[in-house]
Amino acid sequence: MNQIKLRGDLDIDLIQEFEHKFIYISDPLLIAEPIALPFSYYPLIQTLIEGKKTPEEIADDGVAKLLNLSDNKLYTLLDNLVTLNMIDTASTRMAIENMQSYINGKVRESYCHSFSYPKDPVELKAFLDRILDKGKQLTDEPVKAILAPHIDLRLEESWETYANSFLNLQKADSIDTVILLGTSHYRSSADFMFSKKDFKTPLGTAIIDYQLLSEIESNCEISYDDIAHYKEHSLEFHLIFLQHLLKDKEFRIVPILTGSPAHYFNEKITPDNVENYNKVIESIKNAIKSSDKNVLILSSGDLSHVGRKFGDDFSAASELLRLKHEDESIIEKLTSSDKNAFFNEIAETNDKNRICGTAPFYAALNLTNSKKVTATGYNQWYEEETQSVVSFASFVVE
Repeated sequence: MNQIKLRGDLDIDLIQEFEHKFIYISDPLLIAEPIALPFSYYPLIQTLIEGKKTPEEIADDGVAKLLNLSDNKLYTLLDNLVTLNMIDTASTRMAIENMQSYINGKVRESYCHSFSYPKDPVELKAFLDRILDKGKQLTDEPVKAILAPHIDLRLEESWETYANSFLNLQKADSIDTVILLGTSHYRSSADFMFSKKDFKTPLGTAIIDYQLLSEIESNCEISYDDIAHYKEHSLEFHLIFLQHLLKDKEFRIVPILTGSPAHYFNEKITPDNVENYNKVIESIKNAIKSSDKNVLILSSGDLSHVGRKFGDDFSAASELLRLKHEDESIIEKLTSSDKNAFFNEIAETNDKNRICGTAPFYAALNLTNSKKVTATGYNQWYEEETQSVVSFASFVVE
């Protein structure tokens, strides 16, 4: 068998939590899924970094024996590392080349078609119409912003909430630009992670508003992170609704992923107490004002994530009423337009329910400064197989 070598571009960190130490291996290109291994495995990892031994030679040497790893356990671990794309193979090298090609290119191709929604444009339009048929337009007034979920589109439990979000676009006279704000699920390199790439879906290509983006960038330092955008669904799901409902209108986009707010929770402050955060928010607001364009803020986030799938040691089946009550309290803070009350409601529990819409919803409230926020839908999706639940809600800002 060939020698087995760990990829040289991975991040390998030694982490200590209380009395426990472990090795955390992650991939800055997001091609490989991260993995945590016991600290005692470090000599084995060092052998894989050197990459001069075959699996059989590793099984025979002192390192594996010192760790009391049987041949079966060792081979299983090595197979897992291959499956996770952490080992230098022809397929991982191809994946790296594809990622570099994407980074250097000008278009972000749709990632979620064929498994979250149909790739065929005709089928996709019919699919979106089935979703939209489940809801209703809840306001006749022009909307400044929409806060909508990004839970899997295949789940019928989500359809009414999605529909109640996006049907409010039907009476939009004109939308020149949509600022897309969405949770970043895979990477958090900054509070706001922009992209200059046009976004392509089966319904066409949404072009970047380079003028607005340039104006934002002239007043603050922008963080671009195309790797974070590569397979992120939180903006892609919303974009196909926009393209479907605004098919007769030309609009441009400014795609922004929001980073984790965990450091604000830990520091017990709200983001608007930080100069850099405020500078980006004010730069976006000033760019919108000076552009004289009709700009829609479209914010993408879900609410609670509870149960075994998300690391809890209990089933979420008995937690549904509790979560609904706690979600309603968060929804009340959102509809009161009090962005810091909303943020602090989550921070005070150290985000125990894992509210993934915290950062994008908070940013949307900062950008609009509206006093009228209306809740337009709420539901929960319980997954029996993993004994877990995700809740989600939608809002319009007038």
